[in-house]
Amino acid sequence: MKSIHLDPQQRHELQRRRHQTHDRRLYERLSAVLWVADGKTRFEVADLLGRSVRQVAEWLRLLRNCGLDALCTLHYHGDPGSGRTLSDEQVASLQQTIDGHRPEEVGIAVPLWTRRALCELIRQEYGIHMPVRTVGAYLRRWGYTAQRPTFQDMRRDDDAIKWWVRRRFPRALKEAARRGAYVVFIDEAGFMMQPLVRRAYARRGHTPVQRVADKHGRISAIGAIVVSPRRDSIKLHYGLLANNANFRGPTVAESLRTLHAGLAAPMTVFWDQIPIHDCAAVDEYLTAEPEVVIEPLPPYAPDLNPADGIWRYTKYSRLANYCPPDLSVLRRKVTSELDRLQGQPALLKSFVRYTRLPLDL
Repeated sequence: MKSIHLDPQQRHELQRRRHQTHDRRLYERLSAVLWVADGKTRFEVADLLGRSVRQVAEWLRLLRNCGLDALCTLHYHGDPGSGRTLSDEQVASLQQTIDGHRPEEVGIAVPLWTRRALCELIRQEYGIHMPVRTVGAYLRRWGYTAQRPTFQDMRRDDDAIKWWVRRRFPRALKEAARRGAYVVFIDEAGFMMQPLVRRAYARRGHTPVQRVADKHGRISAIGAIVVSPRRDSIKLHYGLLANNANFRGPTVAESLRTLHAGLAAPMTVFWDQIPIHDCAAVDEYLTAEPEVVIEPLPPYAPDLNPADGIWRYTKYSRLANYCPPDLSVLRRKVTSELDRLQGQPALLKSFVRYTRLPLDL
């Protein structure tokens, strides 16, 4: 179909009617005509409006054959699949389904919501066959974005986790306050010579290449987010092991000893239920130091540990794609980043807020 040519008077009238209308559908039709007249293709206009290319072509044909008044008085008839826009009620219902259900729960055989899954839902619920690109435009308009999913263990017990957050955690905080204890969140991680790869730009067909000196080289780290007894300060403490060493019970116990000595006050420690936290060396230390109380986090719930934010921020944001030539360079870089993080209490507080634990700072 040829593009639409508008003389100055027609353009002025189109712009006037578009400015004055309160009808969303009429506004879309008039915008489509103006955009095509300005040089956009029907495909681009359809993508911008979340409509089908056929629908845009029909508007242009109607204007060309019948004039502006016919385009402005257009009414939709026929079955729900004849190209009409989703109603507000349909939009609200679709969003409620996306927010509250997995595709498999509504009879769509995919694990997560994608554009094609939503296409199938719209067809299944309303008999509307909508293009994938149009569905993508709807999702963007509704505030949905394509995101990398996080993974959770199938043994995770969400009900038990909710109970822990509502009951056990507040009780532990009250007990810590009674003892005048620091609230400490501890977690371990490893920094590898082979980087965590994020996306990078390159010409099509020319994949970026990073050369790795030793993909197995690593530096093990332990991090602690420490909240003062009066909840008026938050700090980061960390320690690094020797090159290629892993944390074991004795090194975890030594880290607890060092942290406790530095604070010189009682501590309530929250950490994961992993073997290196439940071993003879740690039990022996805790028996000798009654001021240190351990509160295990629920199983398979790393998202409850604010200390996990240390690694999430450092590894995925600050050190993404970072590829050092050797472990000494990696150690200096990790140390520099963790030292930098120590001077950002607002960021440390955001790690606590991310967990949604009831801890006011």
